[in-house]
Amino acid sequence: LSHEHLDFHGNMEEYAAAKKLLFTEHLKDDGTAVLNMDDHVSRAWAMEWKNKKVLTYGFASNAAVYPEKFALTTEGISGKIHTPSGPIGLESNLLGRHNLYNLLSAISASLAWGAP
Repeated sequence: LSHEHLDFHGNMEEYAAAKKLLFTEHLKDDGTAVLNMDDHVSRAWAMEWKNKKVLTYGFASNAAVYPEKFALTTEGISGKIHTPSGPIGLESNLLGRHNLYNLLSAISASLAWGAP
């Protein structure tokens, strides 16, 4: 969760409650919640939801999907990503740590949808 969406929500607590509804009210029974383990709210949800399928990502190795090694350069992002299916190589022209988060999220969502 980040402060970028506070223009739609009064505060972080309201934003977190609205986001949680996406998972508690709208996630299909066979769906997978993809959560950022580096965010304290998402991490708490991952620990709380024992009755849901959860796939986590982040920079720490306690996430299911995380960068084993990476380089952020003016040319882009490169590295090796740990996944439950095994390591994958990463080469991207995207710049910055925030885009590595976006890539980790996209990889995790792809895995949740059944990508090998």
